[in-house]
Amino acid sequence: MTQKHCTYIFFAPPGSGKTTQHKKLSGHLKDLGGTPISINAGKLVREYFSNPKSDIEKLFKEKMENGNLLPAAIPISLVTEKIIEDYEKGTSMILDGVGRTEDEALLFDEFLNFLNTSVHIIYLSVPKKNIIERLKKRGREDDNTAEKMKKRFQEYNKKTKKALIFFKKSKNIKSFHEIDGTGTPEEVTNRIKKYVCSN
Repeated sequence: MTQKHCTYIFFAPPGSGKTTQHKKLSGHLKDLGGTPISINAGKLVREYFSNPKSDIEKLFKEKMENGNLLPAAIPISLVTEKIIEDYEKGTSMILDGVGRTEDEALLFDEFLNFLNTSVHIIYLSVPKKNIIERLKKRGREDDNTAEKMKKRFQEYNKKTKKALIFFKKSKNIKSFHEIDGTGTPEEVTNRIKKYVCSN
């Protein structure tokens, strides 16, 4: 199979295995002979604010640790800066956690249109009970209590689902694939591989 140049954007509730599948897809594209740009927006933002110096950086870090999403301009500016830094014409991209709100989606959709890349949305569908078990195991600061988990789900249901609806309607999105995210990581990866650059 010859690799085509596309952009893959992962969507799923917190704890659904996006990061794992992101890494596996990146490895798969490398096996096909490419070197994709790989960006985890949440990790990028957390690293940026890991050592806050100003009062506003401290506020942003506190908000994140309490399960809140940041203003749209913050994650999108960091992601687009990273893409601009690494981009070469014809390079595939794998993005996780980009466009989590309708405002973010609107900003990033404009950027995608400018790049003129073939965009494929990969949505991982996982039952809530499975997700809660995964969140408990990973014990990350922003979802390590029942209250924080509840808040993150509320944020997702209130904001991220609207972003998904926006992307489904966008003329810049080539295809939308809802993938069963249950089972072993390898089983989920094999489901995703079926839709690699289905132009």
